[in-house]
Amino acid sequence: MKALFIEEFTRLGGGQVMFVNVYKALKDRFDSVSLYTDKYHPKLPLLHFDKIIEGGFTYSENDPLYKIGIRIIKEKIKLSRIKEEFTFNNHPNVFIYNATLNFAHESFIAPFIDEYGNLKKKLPVYLLKLFRLYKVYDGANMIVVGKNAKNMVSKSLSILGIKPKRIEIVGLPVELPSNVNLKEKE
Repeated sequence: MKALFIEEFTRLGGGQVMFVNVYKALKDRFDSVSLYTDKYHPKLPLLHFDKIIEGGFTYSENDPLYKIGIRIIKEKIKLSRIKEEFTFNNHPNVFIYNATLNFAHESFIAPFIDEYGNLKKKLPVYLLKLFRLYKVYDGANMIVVGKNAKNMVSKSLSILGIKPKRIEIVGLPVELPSNVNLKEKE
């Protein structure tokens, strides 16, 4: 069985550490494991993949939202051409691909809400809903860590008119790989 894992490694944060843990837990179940990742992936840990597919995605905190949006749409088009028997998407808000498992770390509309989950920028959210950018997640299997994450993901998808099949809370072990330098962690 072939598997595709999707993650970006422009930085090393909690999502990437969690990705490494999931990868290590699942990799031996597949005959072939591929990675779809960002253009430069400077923080990619030393993991074995049979194939690494480099997308065009890059990320910077200072980029205007329209540039990030254009990159996300381009990645969606590239990813739509890839089909594997098992897929794990660790950032479904950035890499729009309805995988076997989609691990949502935060609200799909995080840049447009305040710390309480209330909309602070309505126009971008309206446009996301109008253009149905995340519609691929209707009927999707979503996993999250914790009740708060479930509430934020559920609320954001509801605002966008998306109805996933389920959003399940999973308890993943939080164990750092031995080769992670915490001084570089953002």
